[in-house]
Amino acid sequence: MPENKLLENAQSSIQLGIEDYRLAKDNPMRNISAIRNIFAGLLLLYKYQLIKESSDDKPFYYITKLSNDIYKDSFGVAPPKQTIDVSGIKSVFSALKIDIDTSLLDEVNKARNDLEHYYNTKDVDISSLVNKSFLLIVAFYSEYIFFETGVDIKDFLGEENHKTLLENKEAYEKRKNECVLSFENVDFPSNEVEDLFYENAHCPFCQSDLIKYSSGDYQNLISACIFCSQGDNLSIEGVLGLSYSPKDILTECIDCPECGAYTHIFENYCLECGDFIDPERDYDREAYIEYLMSKND
Repeated sequence: MPENKLLENAQSSIQLGIEDYRLAKDNPMRNISAIRNIFAGLLLLYKYQLIKESSDDKPFYYITKLSNDIYKDSFGVAPPKQTIDVSGIKSVFSALKIDIDTSLLDEVNKARNDLEHYYNTKDVDISSLVNKSFLLIVAFYSEYIFFETGVDIKDFLGEENHKTLLENKEAYEKRKNECVLSFENVDFPSNEVEDLFYENAHCPFCQSDLIKYSSGDYQNLISACIFCSQGDNLSIEGVLGLSYSPKDILTECIDCPECGAYTHIFENYCLECGDFIDPERDYDREAYIEYLMSKND
């Protein structure tokens, strides 16, 4: 069966990546191959599931890169020359109602791409990337693949490899918790904005999400990345990926319909007042009606 070979390749790739990660302690250059192999293995897990979802006569239908050949009867019958990429996987998963954390997948994919093309390995928080990849692998394996194979994730990865990832996860979570606690005296405008900050804050230089409090109240909050030396003076806009210069701030801010402040609306929450900004509401119309009613009074 073609899917069995794909699963074996996924297993080998992930195991090789974890081994590279262990060896990178003595040879940091192996960090690139660690992330590359772990991520490649994750994508193979996804493609394995897509073959399982395909019909027996066209087992490669869902993993074949779209082309004009899709109109031919032979499309999806034989192993393709080109398979779908991350974007294609997300599209097919969405159509098939296969649930994955696409935001986390995009984050890891972008960091992997940046690492391979733009950054030095010492400028990227590899342990954080490995942990996020591990979360994606465990979530998908547990939800979809375990029921097909009956093989526990620890056995699939190998006991030593599983232990390595768990130890990395525990170390990462300890550092993450310490970062969150460092903001305990900051008075965020709402609990929702505070949660969004912890969930989305990351260093614009190394992409690490290990961000700690440095100075200031909420209005003048300065954070620092605990991984790299470049991220030592980060604004709220900087760690949330909203802007890196005053020019960007001017183009991205709007007047909040709730508090009137000229500020950012992040995931439908005003960063100034903390209120939820309902995208379905016509605030301008409501304000106009309120104005007309006040004139009648």
